Amino acid sequence: MSELLHKIDVSFRAATKGDEDIKIVIRWWGLFSYLIAYFVFDFLILKIDYRFVDLILAWIMVIYYIWHIYVVFKCKPTKPKISKEEKKRIREEKWRNAPRSFMRKLLLQEPISKWNPITMTVAADVLMFVNFLGYVLK
Repeated sequence: MSELLHKIDVSFRAATKGDEDIKIVIRWWGLFSYLIAYFVFDFLILKIDYRFVDLILAWIMVIYYIWHIYVVFKCKPTKPKISKEEKKRIREEKWRNAPRSFMRKLLLQEPISKWNPITMTVAADVLMFVNFLGYVLK
């Protein structure tokens, strides 16, 4: 048990510094926390009638999701700088492949849109943040 807590502590400190892998931040600190927040904290807030306890639980989750948004932006990989010629070449290549890509999308062989996992994580964090902030401001 102490090994597990040590690993969690090391991962938490690395994530706060921005040294943790973004996949770990999204999967373990994100997806797992959404489940815990929804099935445990949200349930407890709705079932417990003491306003003080509700506020403490809601504030814990609000602070956690503020921290998680900060960590996601701190740990996300940086995009490499590309020159104008490289941008132009990529744009021309996309333009050449546009009709084929459109047909693949039309026949559902290719996803219609590609979601950035970092953007989706931040959107889920904001949703959870607003949910628990609503309990605080209630």
